[in-house]
Amino acid sequence: YLRSRPDAARIRIFDDLTAWHRDAIPYDLVLTRNCVHHFRGLGPIAAAVREKLAPAGRWLMLREWYAERPLEVYELLREHPYAFKYGLYEFPHSVARYVDAVEGVGFALAAVVPAHYANGALGDCATTAGGWPIRAATGLLDQALVRAPWLTVLAHRLERPFRRLLPARLRFFSRPQALFFRRVPVPGWDQAP
Repeated sequence: YLRSRPDAARIRIFDDLTAWHRDAIPYDLVLTRNCVHHFRGLGPIAAAVREKLAPAGRWLMLREWYAERPLEVYELLREHPYAFKYGLYEFPHSVARYVDAVEGVGFALAAVVPAHYANGALGDCATTAGGWPIRAATGLLDQALVRAPWLTVLAHRLERPFRRLLPARLRFFSRPQALFFRRVPVPGWDQAP
């Protein structure tokens, strides 16, 4: 779809991992949507993404597949239309596992877009703005994401220890629609500019 849009001509789309690795251009932003849970190793994939980013690059991870408890993992796998039927690798991870794996290879969590933001527009592809409570919360979150994104990271870290105790509908920052990471220097590895 994006390839057909004239306003997206500058967007580079890769569906071949070898071609992506061979491409020498460093990227300012890598956007992944509903795909990181398909890779067998979160750390190696995060390291590969980091190597493709410019020194100030960002990674926007949208709509990943989350599970906080063992039973939730197996229920999600059983319900998935392709995991067992076709033997595809599908695996839901806890949000903590995604964050820890990505931060562990040279990223910092820069912002968290919580569940229910904009009525689920990023995670559930909702097309309506939702009722006044959702619209009001979205307005406040817009301000936080622009002016103080660290507040969303703090909210994530504060909610994180309680994520297994909360029902899914009450996990906002620990069950986000999007995680936004920034590349950070790794002393001894990254070359000086």
